[in-house]
Amino acid sequence: MTAALFTNILVGSDGSDSAAQAVERAAVLTEASGGKLEILGAVEKASDQAKLSEKLAASASELTERGLTVSSRVTVGDAVEVILETANELDVDLIVLGNKGMTGARRFILGSIPDKVSHRATQSVMIARTV
Repeated sequence: MTAALFTNILVGSDGSDSAAQAVERAAVLTEASGGKLEILGAVEKASDQAKLSEKLAASASELTERGLTVSSRVTVGDAVEVILETANELDVDLIVLGNKGMTGARRFILGSIPDKVSHRATQSVMIARTV
């Protein structure tokens, strides 16, 4: 029996270089499956939404030029909640997140987004090692 490829993938991005690596990993999986990819950003303040939306739309456009079916969106809210809700709304098979992001005291207090998502998601979660 062969494993089915993931055909509906959600990747979280904050627009950082580290997140771009996770987007690329998700893109490679999407390319292999012929599926579709959603690049998702979450911001705490609506004032940050436009800047990240522009950045993620540019990433989606580049991947579309490679022949992938890609869309992007940025939602205001808690990143973990936004990721989980969007994953369910889009009925994705895989959530991809980078392992880098918050550091120091903030990460210790709030916890790791990939860790929280991996424990609560009903979908498979891939935590991509990024540098």
